[in-house]
Amino acid sequence: MQETANRQMSEAESLAWEGCHAWSSLYGMLVQRMRIPIEQRERVVQLPIDQADYLLRHGNRLVRSTLVEKWEEIWSREAECFACILNQLSGLRLAVYQQRGWDFVLKEPLQRNRLSILTLQAMWEAIDLGKERLIPFLQRKAKLLGKEKLGWHEVRWPIGRIFRLVDPMEAFLRLADWAEANCPMLSRFARSLAAQTQPAASRSGTLAEVAGMMGQAFIQGLVRAAPSPERKQGIPPLYSGDLAAAFLEQWLADYAIAAASSVEEKLAIIEEKLQRAVYYLMQMHARFLFELRFYERRKRGPVAVNTLNQLMLDAQSFAYGEALETYHPYDWASDEQFYRVAEPFCHFQQTFAYLLGSWIYRLTWIEGAFIEQSYIRFLQAGGRGSTEEQAARCFSVDLQSSDFWWQAMQSVLIEVDLFLRYTESSSH
Repeated sequence: MQETANRQMSEAESLAWEGCHAWSSLYGMLVQRMRIPIEQRERVVQLPIDQADYLLRHGNRLVRSTLVEKWEEIWSREAECFACILNQLSGLRLAVYQQRGWDFVLKEPLQRNRLSILTLQAMWEAIDLGKERLIPFLQRKAKLLGKEKLGWHEVRWPIGRIFRLVDPMEAFLRLADWAEANCPMLSRFARSLAAQTQPAASRSGTLAEVAGMMGQAFIQGLVRAAPSPERKQGIPPLYSGDLAAAFLEQWLADYAIAAASSVEEKLAIIEEKLQRAVYYLMQMHARFLFELRFYERRKRGPVAVNTLNQLMLDAQSFAYGEALETYHPYDWASDEQFYRVAEPFCHFQQTFAYLLGSWIYRLTWIEGAFIEQSYIRFLQAGGRGSTEEQAARCFSVDLQSSDFWWQAMQSVLIEVDLFLRYTESSSH
């Protein structure tokens, strides 16, 4: 009898996950078909969503402003459809959790990242206290753009005309040289990637794009290089690739600043670093809060578009410390991460990886305390035991302490004062 009940429960759960994947695929198909009309060279061009999102950072302010209105309009027009998909996805996930006897919606993502709720609470507590240091950056940027406060879309707008791109092959070779003395394994990895990269196919990207590619490749290489017994211990936490990417992104940015030929170019890179801090410490926090509150509301039934919008606006206003003039109520529709099946509540794991990876890098850069074996051992040991245990063993830190996360916060906010000093004369 019990065996039959377990089999039926397993079959029901399997059907629920199939339903989730179907709704997620439908979301992707609908977004791919969406087009935003924009005038280019006296003719109207129908832009796909990904290209339109890229143009929101266009150097021409008029292009950006025109696009923002159409961006809001198209997500508003399709909101009912996306609300239906989000409600169906979340309903099926909650049904599975109920079958498993789980009342806490963060149980699965915390397990898959091998984290405790105490670590998550400590991290957000430190972020709540420390993100106020980002507000002067947002205020100065608004002043430079001739505004009292920034709109949500203007946070990503560059204040200058320089948009720094990184050549992957050059990045691999520079990383190999830098890491040769302290991290031979990382150096060998970078040289191997450089040898595999064909110049003709080496497409430049932003610091984050190139670092993300390098980080994922590095994690895959570490998993393959790990001894067989260690590989069998378990699947690495979901944050592993993001952690490696965060470390490499900080290195790439500092390298680019050192190689910059002008103050304007250095300022552009510093601004990009601070925009990434805003993204992880404010925008990701807003999305995390929204998703948590949405799921609690969803337990009582489907959530209407107006309620979804209000939940998002409330989360954004809190996460940004009311520092913006306007917010993006349809972010729940335009952010595809809400519709992923394999990585539920993935926003907190990205912030976690960003802060921890940046702290590890800053420890290397400032104190010269980088020990290759500790870093590699932490990444390779992700499949064994809890993340807190591995961090204590490899770095002698307590991830459940808000004091640690406060220190990690400082490692990503050190450029705020530099940005304010570089832009002091321009702000008058």
